[in-house]
Amino acid sequence: MKYNINSTNSWYQTFIKNYGLSSDDWINLGENGLLDFPLMKVEKRVSRLWTYRAYYPLGHGPNDFFCIGQTTDDIRGLCEKYYKKVLKQRTKWDEIRLINLEPNSRIVDEFSKIITSPFIRKVETRTDRNYFIDTTQDYEHYYDSFLRRSLRDVRGRINRIEKAGRSYSVVQSGVIERSELEEILRIYFDRRAKKGQSNSFLNDSHFKMLLEVMDIYARKGWVLYSKMIGDDNKIWAYQLDFFKDGIHYHYLPTFDPAYAEFSPGKVLLFETVKRAFQLEDVKEFNFMRGESGYKTQYTTHYQYYTNLLLENRLSWNYWATKIRSSIKKLIA
Repeated sequence: MKYNINSTNSWYQTFIKNYGLSSDDWINLGENGLLDFPLMKVEKRVSRLWTYRAYYPLGHGPNDFFCIGQTTDDIRGLCEKYYKKVLKQRTKWDEIRLINLEPNSRIVDEFSKIITSPFIRKVETRTDRNYFIDTTQDYEHYYDSFLRRSLRDVRGRINRIEKAGRSYSVVQSGVIERSELEEILRIYFDRRAKKGQSNSFLNDSHFKMLLEVMDIYARKGWVLYSKMIGDDNKIWAYQLDFFKDGIHYHYLPTFDPAYAEFSPGKVLLFETVKRAFQLEDVKEFNFMRGESGYKTQYTTHYQYYTNLLLENRLSWNYWATKIRSSIKKLIA
């Protein structure tokens, strides 16, 4: 698996702890601990008579990627084991939603060959694009042929800083103090609230999970914290990212609104992308899930996430929910 930042034992265990999941709330259909096919139960009360039982990838919500954990390169073998256990436990679920499978995942192809039961319906869909930059290419060519034209506004902001007689420096570290992390999140919360945007970190479980996982990842060397420091010795912008196995994951950026005229968040992103090309161990700069417009200013390369839905046609709940939904549509 390539994009495994959300599929580590540390990530899973921190999620289980902070979301208060019991052993009944998640299942592991593999044979090698949390790393093989961990799923979490999401129940929906349909009526007084029944509850619809769906299983999503463990970490559903905070996860940007769902990578089928593996301890072997035998994807076909893992899928066969998974399919057998799905059949064996078919009385426990109504549907399984393997959402946000990493781009180019072989899981879908292998399942297409393996699933033969007429009682399990397989539905494949594509969702958001995952934008990325190949940082092994020559930076000067990348800049001259693409970035110079697409980042006119960012270059304008840098010129504005210089014309105002100001200057800045960029500092990167694999360590972030808890006080700075909380300050980043406070500014991030305020900005999203003022813009009327949703904020998943308002979920107390998600918030506590992030604080804890950042501590763990920092100790493992998987955090890359960048800050843009102005000539007044104040932090103008922050960028909290992950780095693992040659991939720089762009995760959580924000900036101090007192310096909004300089668009420091945009300037800092430009500087961190540039530095990614300079570091030999960085092979890719990945923008993670979502299709925000600013990402296309940096790259035209993308891959689609894939969703794989398995519907259990042997389940009474499945058919009862389908029939109920059809009746409601007719009445409407």
